[in-house]
Amino acid sequence: MSENYLRCAVCKKPARVVAASAYGAISYAFCDECLEKGLEPYANVVDYIACAGHFPEEINEMYRADIRRMLPLWGKTEEQFIRDVEDAIKDLSTCDFQASEPCDTCKHYLGGGQCRINLERECAEGEYEAWECASSDKEHIVIDLWEVDA
Repeated sequence: MSENYLRCAVCKKPARVVAASAYGAISYAFCDECLEKGLEPYANVVDYIACAGHFPEEINEMYRADIRRMLPLWGKTEEQFIRDVEDAIKDLSTCDFQASEPCDTCKHYLGGGQCRINLERECAEGEYEAWECASSDKEHIVIDLWEVDA
């Protein structure tokens, strides 16, 4: 088998399918077993939850239940997950990419270290490969929800 085949984002075994994450606007390669178990990559779930708040008190019940379901499948305890989320929150608050000049001039930059296409960390670590020039003449799209037909 070629060395260039897809690996499961959860367990690193050869993957058979790419599927959307339940935790954000991203897709991952999955092996059949991890897909059937509904597993997500541990580090990505930690980062997702860290962006939402402190676990478990600031996270809604649906996500708390799903994370608690996955913890033993990842071989992690809730205490470890909480520590990892707290570490990620600290990392997010001190990341260099939040104040980096490339982000400030990117069309995807929302401010406050946030990216419209959810690639804050990946883009910064990859030498800003998702950066696109923010045109000063671009129009903002505004949708008035009161005028949308129900």
